[in-house]
Amino acid sequence: MKPRYIKQLWLLWAVVVLLLAVGAALLPLWPRLFHSEVSDLYRHYEHNPHIRATELHDFPVNDTLAVDVLLLEASSDSAWCALLSDFGMPKDLIDDYLANKEAFVSEKRNSLIKVTVNKNNIKQRLPIPDPDSRLTIGSYAKRSLCIFMTEDLNIKETICSTKVKHLTDETKN
Repeated sequence: MKPRYIKQLWLLWAVVVLLLAVGAALLPLWPRLFHSEVSDLYRHYEHNPHIRATELHDFPVNDTLAVDVLLLEASSDSAWCALLSDFGMPKDLIDDYLANKEAFVSEKRNSLIKVTVNKNNIKQRLPIPDPDSRLTIGSYAKRSLCIFMTEDLNIKETICSTKVKHLTDETKN
């Protein structure tokens, strides 16, 4: 073989080995780099013109914890009531909200919703330790629900202690 062909052969092998190494390195990192998976709940609301669905990956809970979160924001009171109904809120509560919205927005104890819903049926409530439960925090003032996609009880309790306190302090100002 001529020296020129030998150099081309070595270059070809070097490129193939480099591509294999990059492929092997990217394979386990792919889900962290490119979040192509979205939740079924997101898919349910993504094309609803009255509800803005946003899925946030690695949302920071505190300095050391991050979780995936689905944020649902209603554009009107009717969309907000439909969203509350979808999440199994009692009809009496929805009627009370419609009758006196200002009380729900201004009163500190009523301005937030905190429930744990079943990840397979959002109308059903589950206790927070259940691995199928998803912590859901809502704001009447912002007409939004934030669903934290975690099964870990410690993370759920941390979210309750940090985010709910932060939101409660925010509504006081």
